[in-house]
Amino acid sequence: MGKQTNISVAQAERLIRRAMKPAATVTVPLADAVGEVLREPLRADRPMPPFDRVMMDGIAFAFTAWQRGGREFHIEGTQPAGKPPLRRRSPVGCIEVMTGAMLPDGCDCVVPVEELETRSGWVRVTGKVSRGQFIHKTGSDAQRGKVLVPAGKVLDGPTIAVAASTMQNPQHCYWRKRDLQQRLPVGSTPTIVEVTRSIKSFINLIIINRTP
Repeated sequence: MGKQTNISVAQAERLIRRAMKPAATVTVPLADAVGEVLREPLRADRPMPPFDRVMMDGIAFAFTAWQRGGREFHIEGTQPAGKPPLRRRSPVGCIEVMTGAMLPDGCDCVVPVEELETRSGWVRVTGKVSRGQFIHKTGSDAQRGKVLVPAGKVLDGPTIAVAASTMQNPQHCYWRKRDLQQRLPVGSTPTIVEVTRSIKSFINLIIINRTP
């Protein structure tokens, strides 16, 4: 009897994958993709985040004003989420900002409401300030084209949410563990100030899979 040679798990997996045949194709809705295996990687369709994003409710202003000794700032407007950026006009001006909003033009730091005293259209900063604080920089999570979910990943709630947030065309294909290829539906293309409602897909999947 000849001598047997043991191989590693990784080697065994490579041999199995090499012997697998290409799958047939089928199209299914995004909500039915849980438990399926990703055929192609999911890539960022744009920088993430796509703009300098405010991370705290508060005010935004120019750090140079703080460096010059400014501690009180005049409120020039309010920057809500989902709207184009306002522009700071005065050296002592600031913009009220909401979490998730685009950083107003002319501003490079954010101070949270907990560190502000407000009176008659003016605010006084009571905490410390540094340039760039509480700003989620453009592309700091991922640049366009970066692989967010690799091929071969079994799709679950979080990965379905990623798929819903990045889909802009029908070219992302998936195959089932039953060796069937599938394609996710296409959502609308967001503008730079908008985000895709990917959380809806995530929540729906949780409800569906926990319903008796």
